[in-house]
Order: sequence, then structure tokens, then C-alpha cells
Amino acid sequence: ALSPVLSAVMWTLLSCGILLAIVFLSFTLRFRNNRIVKMSSPNLNVLTLLGSILTYTSGFLFALAEGASPAVLQQARMWTLCVGSTLVFGPILGKTWRLYRVFTQRVPDKRVIIRDIQLMGLVALLILVDMLILTTWYLTDPSRCARSLAAVVKVPSDTNCFNTIILFFCKGK
Repeated sequence: ALSPVLSAVMWTLLSCGILLAIVFLSFTLRFRNNRIVKMSSPNLNVLTLLGSILTYTSGFLFALAEGASPAVLQQARMWTLCVGSTLVFGPILGKTWRLYRVFTQRVPDKRVIIRDIQLMGLVALLILVDMLILTTWYLTDPSRCARSLAAVVKVPSDTNCFNTIILFFCKGK
């Protein structure tokens, strides 16, 4: 388990990250019709910020101690981290690809237009691939979690020492 100080620092940083993402999300939604914000593709920015919130949430799940159902917690950790990461990096990848296509066109006079909806379709395709991989993984090789208990007893001449180690682990078949 993590020390209380390290847990407090981690939970504070994760909370600040989520609050900052919510502030940026509200800014983007409030000023989405502003010319400068509109040029930055606010729809894709919203997807990136939602992915950030999911990724920070996975950090909270990783900080939780193993509870009554560690297999469910393990699945929730994997799904939120994978889908959140895809939502963060998918729109960035799409915007980068759009810039590449615009500036490397073969015919100089031909204008290349790649709309946000096309890039959102690309992100949806990436999320679908994530879902297929995670679902296939879950159905073919589900996680089995167990708890291991080890005890160490040291009996020197003047003091007694007793250590217990509880280890949670999850693995596939």
C-alpha cells in the first residue's frame, strides 16, 4: 500500500488535473463560436479533454486499495486507461494527419478539406478497435485475482519481530 503522504499528494494532483480539464472543457464549450477557438477544432478538443478526465479517473482507480472485487477493479482500471488514452491521443493524431495532408498535397492548386466529423470518425474507429481488443481479451482470458499471505518471524535473543505481507495479484490463464 502507498504511504498516506504519497496517497494524499497523488489524489491532490489527480483532482487538480480533473478540475483543470473541467475548466478547459467549460471554456471550450462557452467560447466554441469564437473565431480562434473554432480554428482549434473545439469538438476534437472536447474529446481530448474527456479522455483526460477518463485517464485521471484511471489514476484514482489505480490508487484504490484492493477491495471486495479486485477483478472488477482491475477491469475498470484497464478500460478507463485504454479508452481515456485513445480519447486523448486520437484527436491529436487526427489533427496532425490533417495538417500533413494539407501541406503535402500533390497538386498545389487543389484545396484539401478534411472536416472535424471525419476526424471524429477516425477517433470513433480507434475507440471501436479498443473495445474489440478489450472485450476479446476479457472473454478469452479473464483476470483471476488472488491474495497471497506471507509471514516472517524473527526471534533474536532480546526482541521478537513478526512481519506479514499481503500481496494481491491478478493474472490470466
